[in-house]
Amino acid sequence: MWKKLPDSFLLGIFSGLVSLVLFYFLFNCIRVFIVNYYQDPYLLRAPKVHLFAIFLNILVFRFVMVKMDKENLGKGILLATVIPALVYFFCYFKFHQSLIG
Repeated sequence: MWKKLPDSFLLGIFSGLVSLVLFYFLFNCIRVFIVNYYQDPYLLRAPKVHLFAIFLNILVFRFVMVKMDKENLGKGILLATVIPALVYFFCYFKFHQSLIG
């Protein structure tokens, strides 16, 4: 089944963005359940959920590059992981630095 998957950069970008969004929503749902169970809104705050989603997307990248040997697909997944991560952390730290000082 995996051999029929085309080695396309654009497909890698699309699948990387879709998997990043799905992992984020998965971890956000888990976070909501944990916060509701413990009644503590400070458990698993914002950067942790995003870091878990990025980590899982990097595991998908590794699987595609090593096990499936699809180089262009893996490059697209990596690009779709790194660019949103850098934008998110730049905005996150810029916002929090403006609150501090």
